Amino acid sequence: MAEENLLYTGLINLSTEHVLACYPRSAARGTGLIVEEGLEHVYEDATTKEPGTDLQEIQLENITIYYQTDDEDKLAVLVMVNAEDYPERLVQNMIQEIWRTVRLLVDQKGTVDFKSRTVQLPLSAQLARTFKRYNMEFETDKVLKAQAKVQGATEAVQESIQKIIDNCANMQQLKEMSQTLKTKAIVVKQYRCLFAERKRICVQYISFGVIIVIVVALYIALPIVLSESKK
Repeated sequence: MAEENLLYTGLINLSTEHVLACYPRSAARGTGLIVEEGLEHVYEDATTKEPGTDLQEIQLENITIYYQTDDEDKLAVLVMVNAEDYPERLVQNMIQEIWRTVRLLVDQKGTVDFKSRTVQLPLSAQLARTFKRYNMEFETDKVLKAQAKVQGATEAVQESIQKIIDNCANMQQLKEMSQTLKTKAIVVKQYRCLFAERKRICVQYISFGVIIVIVVALYIALPIVLSESKK
């Protein structure tokens, strides 16, 4: 796993170009040449930069190197990363943690002989623990990101399902409204037919009444006219 994410971490002396402590010590699995090339780039890059404690980044073909110097620009902590998507924030945290270990040694011993085995062994052991933990933390970070993506996808699916349900409910409402409108249209049509039928019957009754009035008027007027004509 280590070779997949982190490649190498170390404390180096920039003035003497010497590795004071590192992990892995053997630069295992054929990475020795890559590490040596990376160290050369750090030594060269550090001589061209203005003194400072900002995190520096060197991008090579297969790896990314991060390093940070101390206040006197003599020592540097570096981390070589294999994974392209390894978060820079984890690198920064890792380097700061190593610096705290180094400064603790300086505070305890005053002048530190980093060539001494009594210093190199515990420092290298601390580098190894830090290296492995941050390598695992990256795996955890990837799992959390994957879980976040799954959660996001799940929420998107749930939202889509809810939209479908809402659309189905809206369709049902539209169907009910359409059916109501159809029913109302039928009722209106029936009322119109009924009104037209009643109007037709009324016209017939009125016409029949007019005819009866005319007949009665003739029946009354005809004898009078006949009697008048006889005189």
